[in-house]
Amino acid sequence: MIDIRNLTYTVEGKNLLHHITDTWQTGTTIGIIGPNGSGKTTLLRHVYGDMKSNGSIYIDGIDNDTISRKQRAQLMAIVAQHGGDIEGLLTVGQVVRMGRYPYRHTERSDDDDTVVASVMSRLGIDDLGHRAIHQLSGGELQRTLIGRAFAQETEYIFLDEPTNHLDIQYKLGLMEQLKVYNGTVILTLHDLILAGRYCDYIVAMKDSQIAYTGTVEEVCTSERLSEVFSVPMEVGQTEQGFIVTY
Repeated sequence: MIDIRNLTYTVEGKNLLHHITDTWQTGTTIGIIGPNGSGKTTLLRHVYGDMKSNGSIYIDGIDNDTISRKQRAQLMAIVAQHGGDIEGLLTVGQVVRMGRYPYRHTERSDDDDTVVASVMSRLGIDDLGHRAIHQLSGGELQRTLIGRAFAQETEYIFLDEPTNHLDIQYKLGLMEQLKVYNGTVILTLHDLILAGRYCDYIVAMKDSQIAYTGTVEEVCTSERLSEVFSVPMEVGQTEQGFIVTY
């Protein structure tokens, strides 16, 4: 469980997060939505320990500030919007295998080959194993970075706009994989249809604050989404599930 208490973050007198308090249950998919600049990524980075601020965050009852780097790597995996400084000559297989680094010199390292092969197959990148990172398309790179996170097999996985650069079939495939992920998934999303169809709990942000939290049915109403995004929206259901138009 993630317990956020009165989280505030200010830069040069401007509140980028303002009195954020919420509880995210274990084993659920939590979707953070809201317009650009509302604080989605900033909130995510604070929770996974990349930024410090006023307030408190507890992960399974442990103060987030006291978790060591090694403990954090075994507890949570992260897929940021920008993949970080990855050497372009590394292959897809090597990058995915990086997800196993937290378990070096432990019994879990015996499973490395099996885990990496399974992850690459599930994400449809098994035929890219020997391809260098610099040769990949944006979508292929994104799936590789997600594969690295999956290979960590952590209790928590944080993803910042993970469907960016992905074709529709891979967007849906990824969300299906996240839905059955053996842990807690926290992600930011611009795609409200994906949020409505795949998330168990929604955090809707506006102006650096939480506007609404709850189930899809509670938060993703026509009235509330229109308020959060400042655009008239209509929510409905089709044979495929949740739909929103504007």
